[in-house]
Amino acid sequence: MIEPIDSIPTYGTPPTDFPITHRKAVYAIICADGKIAAVQTPRGYFLPGGGIDPNETDVQALERELIEELGWSISILNCIDSAYQYHYSEVQDKYFLTFARFYRAAYVAITSIPTEPDHTLVWLTPQEAQSQLRFEYMQLAVQKCLSE
Repeated sequence: MIEPIDSIPTYGTPPTDFPITHRKAVYAIICADGKIAAVQTPRGYFLPGGGIDPNETDVQALERELIEELGWSISILNCIDSAYQYHYSEVQDKYFLTFARFYRAAYVAITSIPTEPDHTLVWLTPQEAQSQLRFEYMQLAVQKCLSE
């Protein structure tokens, strides 16, 4: 079970009447030509990445997620932030407390066909990323990445 640590920022509002599912996730912040790679789904805009499977490291999970979503291989440069986010998943009909790490990464090559057909690569300006990414912890990780 993940319990928020006071020194790590927490975003969103915990539900009062529903159980919370704890999960760990990892996301890539990839910049090119002044824009940030994002994934558009029917539920909104997200940074590329997602949940960490059992026995996966951050690096393994991030590499797998980028292959699944975009068909990309990437070079992971450094971890730039971590945060918690409370949120509701319409798809799973659950409330989550997600602990996520955000990594600066670089595109290397297209290595396969994406396996998630409802995920489309979009390039957002920094302003669009900070206003259109679905979750606050993603918006703030982009802001931190760009300010370093």
